Amino acid sequence: MPVILASDKTSLSLFHGDQEVWPVYLTLENISKDVRHQPSKCASVLLGYLPTTKLECFSNKHQSLERYQLFHYCMSQILEPLVSAGKEGVLMTCPDGCMQCLFPIMAAYVADFPEQCLVVCCKESRCPKCKVTPKERGSHPRCLPHTHAPTLKYIQCHQKGHLNDGELAQLGLCAVHEPSVLRSGLVWSWTPFLGGPGPGPVLQISEKGRTEDWST
Repeated sequence: MPVILASDKTSLSLFHGDQEVWPVYLTLENISKDVRHQPSKCASVLLGYLPTTKLECFSNKHQSLERYQLFHYCMSQILEPLVSAGKEGVLMTCPDGCMQCLFPIMAAYVADFPEQCLVVCCKESRCPKCKVTPKERGSHPRCLPHTHAPTLKYIQCHQKGHLNDGELAQLGLCAVHEPSVLRSGLVWSWTPFLGGPGPGPVLQISEKGRTEDWST
């Protein structure tokens, strides 16, 4: 059962000043997109809200990294029930009334560019889809895609002291380390994914005149 997640930091109306909300939604891929795109159909479920704090308790140098850490920690908490359900299955009632053992697997993550970078742990000056360098972006060179194993390996090497900050920055990655209370702070490193875990290609899908960014 393919699961689609979506999140988008949104500013409230002008009457609320500069306040923001950051909702996380869940829907199913086997629901028609025509139904999913109609709010009145209630095809998406609100999972929760991510914190929008500006982290002013940290220095300007560390605020960006701490924002990455906080995002992955909160998403790991929110998606914790999906781990056992995706691996062991869960009984659900289908539309025909029969009970089936289904395995909810994350198939896509809908996000804008900054949040794609948050999810795949890359710097916003880099591409969340492939390993193109900042100077080569826009020239359409052939580049290797970001994959799960090397990304996780580099971040773990940095955590163990085998890579310094400069070397990790050269790779275009952010040092999102594992919080001690979780098996991993990286959402894609332990959440069951369709076709294997890990940050994969980013597909831009144009629907009804609107371009949506899908990180799968």
